[in-house]
Amino acid sequence: MEGILNVYKPRGMTSYDVIRHIKKAYSVELHAPRFALKIGHAGTLDPFAEGVLLILLGRATGLSANFMSMPKIYQGVICLGEE
Repeated sequence: MEGILNVYKPRGMTSYDVIRHIKKAYSVELHAPRFALKIGHAGTLDPFAEGVLLILLGRATGLSANFMSMPKIYQGVICLGEE
């Protein structure tokens, strides 16, 4: 199994929580408890952040450095006048 998954990571989860969830889902789906899925991500998101997390599967894990070196855009929202 190889490829790139574009995953929305909600607040409160770590990037590794997402990987663990995907590993568990694929192991159960394939009915192979010893199935070793090579998996990684292309950049950590803070647990308090939400956004896109690229999950890399199989040989695509070798692309991690390429994605990490690309420019990124961060957006935020701020509400003034609230306590």
